[in-house]
Amino acid sequence: VRVLRQVGEWIRTGHKLTDPLAAQARASSEWGKGYEASRSVDGNDGSRWGAAPDARSGWLELDLGVTKTVGRIAISEAGFNRVQRYELQVDRDGSWETFERGAGIGDMDKSFAPSVKGRLFRLQILEASDTPTIRHFDLYEAEEAPQVWNLWPGAAPGEKTKLEPEADTTKSDGDLIAGRRVIRLGNVSVPTLTLYKPDPTIDTGAAVIVAPGGGHWILAMDLEGTEVAEWLNSIGVTAAVLKYRVPGQARSREKPWLAAAQDGQRAVSLLRGRAGELGIDPERIGIMGFSAGTTPVKRTAFVRERLYEPVDDYDAISFRPDFAAPIYAASGIPEGVTVPEDCPPVFMVIAHDDHDWSIGVAEMYIALKKAGASAELHIYESGGHGYGLRRTAQPVTSWQDRMADWMRNLGLLKQ
Repeated sequence: VRVLRQVGEWIRTGHKLTDPLAAQARASSEWGKGYEASRSVDGNDGSRWGAAPDARSGWLELDLGVTKTVGRIAISEAGFNRVQRYELQVDRDGSWETFERGAGIGDMDKSFAPSVKGRLFRLQILEASDTPTIRHFDLYEAEEAPQVWNLWPGAAPGEKTKLEPEADTTKSDGDLIAGRRVIRLGNVSVPTLTLYKPDPTIDTGAAVIVAPGGGHWILAMDLEGTEVAEWLNSIGVTAAVLKYRVPGQARSREKPWLAAAQDGQRAVSLLRGRAGELGIDPERIGIMGFSAGTTPVKRTAFVRERLYEPVDDYDAISFRPDFAAPIYAASGIPEGVTVPEDCPPVFMVIAHDDHDWSIGVAEMYIALKKAGASAELHIYESGGHGYGLRRTAQPVTSWQDRMADWMRNLGLLKQ
């Protein structure tokens, strides 16, 4: 029962199956009468704090015993959302330093970057609308930082353009997706692969390269990168987030897609060549991309010609992925490209109202069908463009469930 609950929590939050850090709990006097340390009967370990009648403030404290690096805090308020203002604090030589403020708790699960180092942590409730009850207050150790590989041993092919420093270009009034901010990374000159491994207990050995979109101008690094990696990890798949070069127009006005295509081909060869280091299966390496990020997908899955001169032994290794997933692609099969007979299985998603791009994706499916390739296409009635994996009321935002089914059906998720 506990394992099933943990799996459900992992899928909901995107966090690995880890237990909260052991800690001694204390509460301020107005919470003391209602405090109860508990091991609930359903196997869901935790603690419950109930405030004394009419209490509207107070603190709850966790003592880890030794200094730890905390990367995630989970707090759950039972019943109605009564806490209106709170602070999260860490002890600094006898004084409390606030590292997080908020206007409500509800069911909170937050990761912190940078992580917070300390022994004593406190939830300071400043104001509540009624007597609150905190069901859980748990601290989790910071997860190990992912590996980052440079794609190229030196400068990328033809890389002569001098750009401003790499930076998040999203402004304070930038468009939100599902009510949340998006990192729009610009001026990428040093392409990389950032590697995220799943929990060893569910690791399938499969891996997927993830290429964010952004019109070849920027990269939506969280929406279509790290958040996708968290989902892949939750189904036992290693994720390699591809930070390819943008803007493409700064490299070639005639072929703004070329830098992304070159980086995509190199990424597949490099990951396959170093598969042994990660414990992944070199014959179960896929690639998925979003919008403009489908360029690396198409230029690896549908072509045979390497788009740059080999630079080392990794370029002698095939860049053909074992499966591919262009997600809300802004075009179909590239001009002048014929789908090869040995094309890998392809999974596609698009919304009918996503400009005219759904036509190109439908034509891509037809070309795959005619070539005898394995393909699956989902066209949703509505949903627009650029939703990533952020779930809303729109059915299209559950597309990742369809892709997991597809991968499972192909045997890609077998341990």
